Amino acid sequence: MNTVLPSFRNLLTAAVLACGVLFTLPAAAQQAAPGPGANPSPQLQKFMQKRAELQKLQEQLVQIQKKTLDKNPELQKQQQSFHDLMISKMKAKGHTPEKEIARLKTLEASLQDKNIDPQKRNELIQEYRDTNMNLQKAQQEVLQDTEVQQARQSLVKAVLVAMHNEDPMTEKLISQAKQTQEEMMEIRRQAMQSQAGASPQAH
Repeated sequence: MNTVLPSFRNLLTAAVLACGVLFTLPAAAQQAAPGPGANPSPQLQKFMQKRAELQKLQEQLVQIQKKTLDKNPELQKQQQSFHDLMISKMKAKGHTPEKEIARLKTLEASLQDKNIDPQKRNELIQEYRDTNMNLQKAQQEVLQDTEVQQARQSLVKAVLVAMHNEDPMTEKLISQAKQTQEEMMEIRRQAMQSQAGASPQAH
């Protein structure tokens, strides 16, 4: 009952936000992160500040969502049904989600070891990222399925209503998260334009 896809709760919360906030943030953050020893530009500093704000909002929403689900057995059943549908659809397309979930759990346990060799840790982290990426690609593939889309919409609507009932701040937090993400995207767009404008003088 507890073998939920690693990114499932993020996926669900992202859907609740009605945009890809949680689902796309890690990739966006990695692209914007400065390299070792680099001095972040003012734009990057602003982006990282907004990212921190967004993460706080996400954490609050995740907590409300968790509290809501914990108190609502019917929602838990609906969530599990959607999860099972996702798994079956992925398997039907030739993916091995259960095997990858089990591997991720093993990797997580191994990475808890503080005495692990640094090189080995880096290898395990890379394997974790690759495995999780494969799982997310499989998820995205089955999310194109009509039956999955309908089940997801139904679950998100039910969760959203329950979250509002649990905490009236939900709507405000979602609105703030959307606005913050839009601001982050605008900062990235401006940064890309600046880079494009500066590139001819680079050499």
